[in-house]
Amino acid sequence: MIPEGWWEGGLENLLLTLVMGLMAWVLVRFLKLGVSRELAISGTRATAQLLLMALFLVAIFNSGSLFSALGVDAQVWLSLAVLTAMGLFAAHTAAGRAEPMPKPIVPCLVSMVLGPGLVLILLVGTGVLRTEARWLIPVGSMAFGNAMILNGLALERLRAEVKQNQP
Repeated sequence: MIPEGWWEGGLENLLLTLVMGLMAWVLVRFLKLGVSRELAISGTRATAQLLLMALFLVAIFNSGSLFSALGVDAQVWLSLAVLTAMGLFAAHTAAGRAEPMPKPIVPCLVSMVLGPGLVLILLVGTGVLRTEARWLIPVGSMAFGNAMILNGLALERLRAEVKQNQP
């Protein structure tokens, strides 16, 4: 069930974003940078992905009564599922930066569990972070996103060092 007022200011923000995207597209066309088609495709895809993610998050944030008959807090379980998917995706993305390495997914998965996973567990365990989807998912996505970038950079640097010092 989608709550009342969940889209407050959303239409204005969406229109402003579309206007800014169109302005960027016109500027790229005017400067003849040759990437106007790619810009249009990526802008359209990003808009669709963000709208779908917004609907998905609204559904999760308002899922308190989804499993109430079973006595299970749906938000906690859905948040854990989303965070697990984020961690797996982040590990897969970071492992993609270490192409010639054998089985790079293993250290990436370990680092995702030990890095942001452990931090989230400690934050929830100490009571600093509430066990609600509206807190767990944004904080978790920031933690996994940053860990993915750092992991990818570390693997890239390791690959460069090994290649440079091969002899």
